[in-house]
Amino acid sequence: MSELRTRWRLLPAADRRWLVEAWPQCAPGGPAIPEVPAPERRRLDLWITRDPLFAPAH
Repeated sequence: MSELRTRWRLLPAADRRWLVEAWPQCAPGGPAIPEVPAPERRRLDLWITRDPLFAPAH
C-alpha cells in the first residue's frame, strides 16, 4: 500500500481513476495504511482480467 501511494503519480491516469472509484481509501490522503480495508474482490478480479499485463496469466 505504501508503494502504491508513493508511486501514485507514476500510475497511468486510467488506473488512478479506477482506483479512486473502486478503492478510494488506497489513494494518497486516505486513512492510515493499517486502516485501509481490502478492495472489493470482484472488482479487483475484473480489473486484473482486463489488464493486458495480467490477463494472460489470470
